[in-house]
Amino acid sequence: MPNGRIVVVDKADDVTEKTIEDLRSELELLKARLRDLEDSELSQLAGDEAPYLNLIDSMGTVVFLYQDNRLQYVNREAIRIIGYSREELLEISMFDLIHPDDREKAIARTVDKLADKPLPPRFVARVITRTGDIRWFSFGGRVIEYQNRPAVLTFGTDITELQHAQAAMHQSDSMFRALAETTPAAIFLHKGARMTYANPAAVAISGYTREELLEKGFWETVHPDYKDMVRARSKARVDGDIPPSPYEIKIVTKNGEERWLEIMGTPLELDGEISVLGTGIDITYRKTVEQEMLRTQKLESLGILAGGIAHDFNNIMTTILGNLSLARTQLRKRADIESATERLISAEKAVLSARHLTQQLLTFSKGGEPVTEPMDLDLVLEETAALALSGTNVEAVFHIADDLQPVDADIGQITQVVSNLVINAVQAMPEGGTVEISADNISVEEDEIPNLQAGNYAEFIVADRGCGIPEDQLSRVFDPYFTTKPGGTGLGLSASYSIIVKHQGLISIESQVSAGTSARVMLPASGSPSRQLSTIDPSDIAGSGRILMMDDDESVRSVAIELLLDEGYDVVGAKDGSEAIELYREAMGKDGQPFEAVILDLTVPGGMGGKETIQGLLKLDANVRALVSSGYSNDPILAEYEKHGFCGVVAKPYSSEELSRAVDKVISRRP
Repeated sequence: MPNGRIVVVDKADDVTEKTIEDLRSELELLKARLRDLEDSELSQLAGDEAPYLNLIDSMGTVVFLYQDNRLQYVNREAIRIIGYSREELLEISMFDLIHPDDREKAIARTVDKLADKPLPPRFVARVITRTGDIRWFSFGGRVIEYQNRPAVLTFGTDITELQHAQAAMHQSDSMFRALAETTPAAIFLHKGARMTYANPAAVAISGYTREELLEKGFWETVHPDYKDMVRARSKARVDGDIPPSPYEIKIVTKNGEERWLEIMGTPLELDGEISVLGTGIDITYRKTVEQEMLRTQKLESLGILAGGIAHDFNNIMTTILGNLSLARTQLRKRADIESATERLISAEKAVLSARHLTQQLLTFSKGGEPVTEPMDLDLVLEETAALALSGTNVEAVFHIADDLQPVDADIGQITQVVSNLVINAVQAMPEGGTVEISADNISVEEDEIPNLQAGNYAEFIVADRGCGIPEDQLSRVFDPYFTTKPGGTGLGLSASYSIIVKHQGLISIESQVSAGTSARVMLPASGSPSRQLSTIDPSDIAGSGRILMMDDDESVRSVAIELLLDEGYDVVGAKDGSEAIELYREAMGKDGQPFEAVILDLTVPGGMGGKETIQGLLKLDANVRALVSSGYSNDPILAEYEKHGFCGVVAKPYSSEELSRAVDKVISRRP
């Protein structure tokens, strides 16, 4: 073995230890020296007791001088290892020392050597010592002239330990191959870019024959979606950047079937090249079971969600229908007009509650993409909190930094978040109390806060001193319809979480039972100055101008037209985009009356919707003033309306005031 050690006895019988590498080095130096000697000098080794004899006798390598079927000379190392005295060795044939199984090979080599036939430089044979032990030697030598006759000068290195190690390695290799061939796990070996081994399990999983798999290589079976990950992990493992750990990938079998593997690769150095030993366990069944369980959980969650929605909407619809029925009865009997009006107002409030519910559902589903613009967070916090606390026994205390940065946000959605958090605080303190609302600027470094990019943020905290949330329930506070408070809907935090995530921000909850709850929200700071919230009273808007209203739903179109007519606008309706474009073209004619603004429904089943219509209108009039309207808040056009040629947004459902304010904003170009 390269690191094995051999005992060496010198002439003074001193005992030292030398590694095989030390002995090999000495041997190579001696061989180099002997090659430089003339045959006449070599013939003097025994006869003249030349200085070379001392050198050879003190070597840590076995040296024989063989001639006429007898040993003519042996050095001290040969005596030590073999166990016979010098005299005994010189009396016996050298081949008597060779193991019977190797003797014929040794004799043939010696004969061929004396005949000057070309031979490999070294050969391995076993030597039997005086005690009967078997030692392995690596022999090499050359023919020289000794006392005017040919002789063979042989050098032998004891490689017994090395042979034992190699035998153990061969045994281990055999065990490994037996294990690899029978294990159900896929095993493959890549040497460089070439696959050199694949076991039966790898063949079975891939569907290819062993020959096909070795030709293709494991890489070619990896699903395209996972190739980059496998490449990156393999490089990181070879470079030592990551510890060995299993990871999941998808492969494509020969027949096109997709299967999941949990694999792990280990880099090895074989024959001077970096190889990768990979193992893979087929986890397709497990993944299928996991997906089924996840699907079942989603269905259960959907059932809870549907039940909660049905409950809340039934309550709202009951309020609406009840108030409308009472109002109709009172008006038919020409009874109390004031009471009928109050009933209609109550119905309107219930509709607004329904709209608030749908907004919350949309924002934690795929919908609710924010329509962002720079806004002053302090105004939203103060005005929204005041509205949410109106009529309650809870008051607000504000701690807002004077230099609080504007944020890029959807004003309506952030208002919804603040309202939800304040309402939660009120519900947590049924006996009344104080909710503290603080806000400040904060800077975040790279990787300082998980899931949050580095940059500047505006942070606000809504804290109550209420009942708090048990620790084992904190992880569920953002689940839909999960609530710990009587009277809570369980939608507020779910919707708030979705809104803040879509704003590239962060929301977190800290709570302690009987001590209160703090909700922390961080929003990216804006690089632009804020736009003040509109303070225009709808009653101050004097509607004037011609409006084109396009919506495929006749009832929606009819109500919108009536609302705008009531505000003083001249309104023309269109059922789809084609009709709207034609009406707009006619209005631009010589005798026509141009439209001041256009309202376009985004989705028209079976017809031209708002996205296509605005492009047609822009070709007619580059200065067209158009509002986009939709009940689908997940459409990206609502969030990026200006990129598509629109001047504003009015989301369904809308009140008379909201519609007139949006139209007035577009016509007057107010901020």
